[in-house]
Order: sequence, then structure tokens, then C-alpha cells
Amino acid sequence: GDDLERVDLAVRHYHERFDDVGWREHTVYPGIAELLAALRHRGDRLAVVTSKIADQARRIVGHLPFGHLFDGVFGPEPGVRTSEKAALVGQAMRELGGTVRQTRMIGD
Repeated sequence: GDDLERVDLAVRHYHERFDDVGWREHTVYPGIAELLAALRHRGDRLAVVTSKIADQARRIVGHLPFGHLFDGVFGPEPGVRTSEKAALVGQAMRELGGTVRQTRMIGD
């Protein structure tokens, strides 16, 4: 009882803070902006596939100084409790026209 209420309260506080300021608190590793620009320059299409809710991820990527370099941002839709990364990568490939041979996943 009491523990579950505390967990629910903590999760609510996390979401409220994330919605207010947390979504802007990201560290961009040195060289990433230049790498992404170089990939685009050579003609690569770029996408973000994440387990974050799609709308949140789009807001985060759009706020980045290099967000315009991405052709798409893919994540689960609101209300979806879990996300299967392979399915989201497949969705990105279908929507952006990539094949398995052309696609590289960088990250976790």
C-alpha cells in the first residue's frame, strides 16, 4: 500500500519535472554534431529510434542544434507500455526506405 503510493508519487514527480525542464537536460558528446553533419553530407539518411514516447523524443531532437539533420524520430506512441526496439527500427526502415544492408544502428 504505502510503498506503491510512494512509487506512484515519485513517478508523477519525475514526469512533471521531465515535462517542465528535464527534456532539455541532455549532454551532447564531443564530435557528435560534426559526425552527423558529415554523414548527411555524404548522403546518409538519419533517424532516431528510442524507447522514449515518440512526442517526447521529437521535442528533444527538435531542440538540439543538429536536430534538423534527422529524417525521422521513432518511438512508441502514448499509452504503449513497452516498446520493441526491433519493431521500431523496422518502422523507421520502412518509412525512410532503408534496407537491412543500408541500415546501421548506433547506440543501445
